Amino acid sequence: METMRDKRIDVAVLTVNQDYMDASNAAAVKQDILRQLDGRTQAILDLSRVAFVDSAGLSGLLACLQQVAQAGGDLKLCGITDEVRVLFDLIKMQRLFEIFDSTEQAVLACEG
Repeated sequence: METMRDKRIDVAVLTVNQDYMDASNAAAVKQDILRQLDGRTQAILDLSRVAFVDSAGLSGLLACLQQVAQAGGDLKLCGITDEVRVLFDLIKMQRLFEIFDSTEQAVLACEG
């Protein structure tokens, strides 16, 4: 997992370096995300390298969102591939997450 911190605002920008998020790795990815947040309550999760997400992967993302929300923060998603977007649209993930096309758009949303 790559981590970047935007200097303009206190936001963690995390890139998932996996081709997929499924039952075989969802728990590890979730733990890595939560560890990388390091107490920050504003985060952007870049999923541009993820081509497949199953129910376990979705569950991991929702668990991360819940933990960040309980701390009074927000978790935004960006860079979702077309394959993953089909699933997210089908189950209406945009009701739970703010989803942006790029990291830059998500950072701008955090600023204002």
